Amino acid sequence: MVGAIEQQTRRAELRKEFVADALKARAHALRMGKAYTLEDIKSHYAARAAGKPTKRPRLKRWRG
Repeated sequence: MVGAIEQQTRRAELRKEFVADALKARAHALRMGKAYTLEDIKSHYAARAAGKPTKRPRLKRWRG
């Protein structure tokens, strides 16, 4: 029983850290105004999965 409580406590802590990291990343993205396009990310990872050489996608300005 104690083990189950410890496990759930650890999971709650990890989730809290995950959410905090996500909020920090979102704030950074909003502040910078740059991001990767979905199309660039998809083609980059498709090439990597196929074992083809590929360059890292470039950040693009997404707001004024």
